[in-house]
Amino acid sequence: RKIDLRNNHKIVNEAQIPDKETAPKRPFLDTPPQPYSVFNQNELNDFYERKKYPYLIRFTYNFALKKRIIRGDLLEKAGLDEGKYWGFMELTNDQFACITKLGQIDKGLVVN
Repeated sequence: RKIDLRNNHKIVNEAQIPDKETAPKRPFLDTPPQPYSVFNQNELNDFYERKKYPYLIRFTYNFALKKRIIRGDLLEKAGLDEGKYWGFMELTNDQFACITKLGQIDKGLVVN
């Protein structure tokens, strides 16, 4: 008997656990990689052709802050607006620079 992590940690017979040779392949592995977007290709083309939005941003990397920044510092030191939606907001260059400084970001990771 073995514990199969794919089966919610239930104890199952070894014969029930597929090995690498017999396990079915996942269908997404056979498809070519696509960049991730919340929009489909037609919507992206439409945005570009109609110039509906002045900027389209593609995030390619994500990195953690070396030092966690508390909300008070974002309000007082970086000057973020408490009344705006924090999930998505425009930052000034000074606000962005302040956040990178407060978070102790390696300057080599930021491309301007």
